[in-house]
Amino acid sequence: MNIRRSTHDLVAMDGWLYAVGGNDGSSSLNSIEKYNPRTNKWVAASCMFTRRSSVGVAVLELLNFPPPSSPTLSVSSTSL
Repeated sequence: MNIRRSTHDLVAMDGWLYAVGGNDGSSSLNSIEKYNPRTNKWVAASCMFTRRSSVGVAVLELLNFPPPSSPTLSVSSTSL
């Protein structure tokens, strides 16, 4: 990974592995990185609006919707 992180979560989608949020040792992160196993490289993917550690992520298939023309990652977080 390009940014060290703990207390993050991982999810596999469309052949990529996504690392979401976490903590870098001094603060919570809002960054998302994705890993390409074919090239063995991590790249920045996106950022969340809010910094989160100890996050949970899931991939859901939406039924009755046409598939998107290109893969996208949508991240939503809620406060407990």
